Amino acid sequence: MGKTGKYLYGIIATCAPEFSSPGAIEDFADVYAIPYQDAAAVVGDSEIVDYKRMRKDALAMLLVRHQKVIEKIMELGHAIIPVRLGTFAADDAEV
Repeated sequence: MGKTGKYLYGIIATCAPEFSSPGAIEDFADVYAIPYQDAAAVVGDSEIVDYKRMRKDALAMLLVRHQKVIEKIMELGHAIIPVRLGTFAADDAEV
């Protein structure tokens, strides 16, 4: 098993306390927000992988998940600045 980190989905313009713990976003039990001042990063705990070396079918599945998380945040009424597919941070402090 590889090194784990924080997978970034996007940035929202509120600290969004309703997203502060894993499981707060329906259908995405591992996704939550890390607040900083008046914004928050929407993240998920994940193994850090090199997306450049992935098979295309596996990469497509991850792209669909990435997009669905972003869409779910928007459905909940939040504007989100999406982060590029495959963006990781080592820990909360780096986020």
